[in-house]
Amino acid sequence: MDTIEYNDEYFAGAIQYWHKISFPEFSSFLLDNVPASIESAHDLGCGDGFYGELLKKRASRLVGCDSSKTAKIPSLRKKYYDRFILADIEEAISSDVAEKFDLIFSSEVIEHLRDYKKLIRFAYQLLNHGGKLILTTTTYYLYLFYYLVYSDPFKPDALTEFATGLFNEKAASNFVRYMWTLTGGHHHGFMRKRFLKSIEDEGFLINAVRYVNVQPVFPVENLGNKSRLSRFFLKVVGKAINGFYKKSGIYGPNILVSASKG
Repeated sequence: MDTIEYNDEYFAGAIQYWHKISFPEFSSFLLDNVPASIESAHDLGCGDGFYGELLKKRASRLVGCDSSKTAKIPSLRKKYYDRFILADIEEAISSDVAEKFDLIFSSEVIEHLRDYKKLIRFAYQLLNHGGKLILTTTTYYLYLFYYLVYSDPFKPDALTEFATGLFNEKAASNFVRYMWTLTGGHHHGFMRKRFLKSIEDEGFLINAVRYVNVQPVFPVENLGNKSRLSRFFLKVVGKAINGFYKKSGIYGPNILVSASKG
């Protein structure tokens, strides 16, 4: 499995585009579920500090944490974070930290961790009583569409693997990891029921859940080296699926969760 380096080049590429299209929905959810004024917040896995300005408007004290061993800390981080921790997230969430916060915000991070439940437990440890955990991440269904479009060669038995993942979390992770470099080093794609249960099992109370369609669920433009017939089929099916999801609002490639420490 190739290594994914989360450095300046990584954040300057597709991530900047992702920030641009996701910010309206993500920021709306954040502001809807966080008090107008809180004492402290932790931007856990803050990347290039994109949400620093927004979080700083709500929190008197803002801490950021992320790792990029080959990159310098961007000036944006220094501008908004009262303290910045340059540390690998996998290592940070295994540490014993006495500092407490009213908000833990972690956007598009948890799917990158081998053991995602560690982040949830760590957030519970860091939060004050009644504090909020805001998570955004990818849903499991998204990876089926990526596989159908980008896999080369296409393996029909992968559909069986995907179906097994609907009922088995380990199988789901294996399916996601199969597309490691394509997905930017993801370990997980989440089913709503399993994901919310994992959060509740650590003592959190779920406050709000929202699906968002910030990008088409089914990519229909860049279909790679598929045959003409395959491209036609995928475009027709993909556009129908995208239209259905957008109209119904029942599903999106990303799930946003707000939970409070009981």
